[in-house]
This record gives sequence, structure tokens and C-alpha cells, in this order.
Amino acid sequence: LMSILSAQVWRGSRDGGPGYGGPSKAGKGEHGTARWREQNELPASFALFDARKPPADNPSGIYVGQGPTPTSAWVLSSDQHALIVGSPGSYKTRGVILEAIGVIGSTKSESLIITDPKGELYAHTAQWLHSQGYAVVRYDLREPSRGNRSNPVRPIVQALAAGHLDKASALAWDVAHLLAGAMEPTQGGGDPYWSQSAEALIAALVLAIAQGQPPPGGSEPLDPTWRWAADSEKHMTSVYSTLLAGGPGGGRLDELIAQFPPDHPAYKAYGPVLLTVEKTRASILGTAATAMRLFGDEETAWLTAEQDHDLASPGLRPTAVFLVIPDERSTR
Repeated sequence: LMSILSAQVWRGSRDGGPGYGGPSKAGKGEHGTARWREQNELPASFALFDARKPPADNPSGIYVGQGPTPTSAWVLSSDQHALIVGSPGSYKTRGVILEAIGVIGSTKSESLIITDPKGELYAHTAQWLHSQGYAVVRYDLREPSRGNRSNPVRPIVQALAAGHLDKASALAWDVAHLLAGAMEPTQGGGDPYWSQSAEALIAALVLAIAQGQPPPGGSEPLDPTWRWAADSEKHMTSVYSTLLAGGPGGGRLDELIAQFPPDHPAYKAYGPVLLTVEKTRASILGTAATAMRLFGDEETAWLTAEQDHDLASPGLRPTAVFLVIPDERSTR
């Protein structure tokens, strides 16, 4: 049995009634007032899609069910949440999701962000969506080489190059928070101090790698062999490698950050680490390395080394983004 529930899918009435099946409500609602809606109540919540009409004249939204004619369908066109509940093999994908992609794709009025654990939705619809004028993006954590690539450091590089230090700092902290904040509460002893300090360290290193050669105002490097990342090396794997190269006590990281002027966001972000004692710092470095460990994986490094599409595309033009994330693996 499949039920599509939204804020308005279930509606009660005083007298109740069997509707599409089931008994009338018992009593005066003390056992609940939910019931199957009547056929004449559907237009109050759903819009009617008709395949015979031009796309511009049709509504866009989640497919709900067959309309009054063979070429029509009821769709949830308003901005509401829709929950699809069904056991495996109950026709959720073929009976609802594929139809919803067809309805939305044919009207070209909205972008699509689709979780696709097995890649089957991409296989069924990507070519058709492209023919409809959609930009199609695939993030594939199952087989990364089959999908698009995205470098989270690239927008930070661009913001720094444009002189927008505040924007670059905000983006770097977002990246750091996603990594450090995703750690299990038990990691780092369950104390938020460790994850927050690791977040500051990651943000500082992201900004340092994104900047490359520091602007004037910092100290001279103690190590003459120190080399800043080239433009093609400004990605998260370089951030991870720099963290590891800092050594157990992070002394080389101190030297790295000291080359930035005190008003640079990389220097400011590094503050919580700079003020810690050696024993505490070792735990912060270990926590940060644990949060970034995936960037030591070759496929993840390749996936995040370049940016081959516009991240803003879903908000600018019809775009379908497929997220192929294996649900049987928790390591990606």
C-alpha cells in the first residue's frame, strides 16, 4: 500500500465516510479524524496535469495519481513536503518518482535535486531531461569517474581573488563546519571543544591553500623549501596533505600561518590552535585529520580536485542534479 501524505492530503469532516475505502470514523473524532479524501475534494489541494496541453499551460509538481481522463494526472504543485511510504517493490520509483520527473521535466519550470542510490533514475531519465533543455549533473560516490567533479575550494579562491575576504572566510568556515560537524559525538571524547577547534584549523588551512602566496605583512618563512600550492593544486586534498605535513606538534603549520598578515582570515581562523599548549594541540590535529580522512582516498581526491560545472546552475536555469550515494556504504 502506498500513501502520499502532505499537509493537505488528509482532510477530515464531521460526518466522515468511506471515501476510497475503509470504515467511517468512529465516534466524534476521539479516535482521530483522518480519512481517504473524496474524488470531488481533490481539486482543492492538487492541480490537474494534462499531457494534451502545451507544457507552458500545465502545472508542475509531484505526481499523485491518475486524473479523470487517461491523459491527465493529479499533481502536488504547491510548495509542500510529500512523503512516499511503501515497502520494497511497491512501485514507489516507477509509480511516483519517475512520473514526477516526467511532469516537472516536461514543464521545464523547476530544477531537480534527486537522490539516486543505485543510479537507476539517472539511467532512465538523464538523456530525456537533456533533450528537454535541462543541464544534467551527476555526483557519483559509487563510481566517481562516471560523474561530475566539484571542488569546494574553488569558490573560495575566486572570492579571495576578487578581494572579498569576508565571503571567502564564510565559505571556508562552511566547508570546515560540514567536515568537523559531521563527526560522531563520541569522536574527540564527546567534548565539542575538539570538533570546534578542528573546525577552526580546517578553515584556516582551506583559506591558506586557497590564497596561495600570502599578501605582504606576514613573517618570512623559516624553511626555504616551502612551496605554495599552484592554482591546479588548490583543492581539499592539498589541505589534507598540508595538515599531515605539519608534523605531530603542528610546528610547520605555525610557520605557514605566520606568513599571513594578522588581518588575513587564515591567520584569524588559526587563532584557537595558535593559543593551545602542545598536548592539547596534538588532539586537535588528530581530530582534524580524522574529519578530513576521506580526502586521502584517490577517488575522492579526483572527484574534488576540479570544478566542471556551475554550482549556481539549479537557481539560474532548469538543472537536474543526481546524487548517486550508495546506501550500503557508510564510508562515503
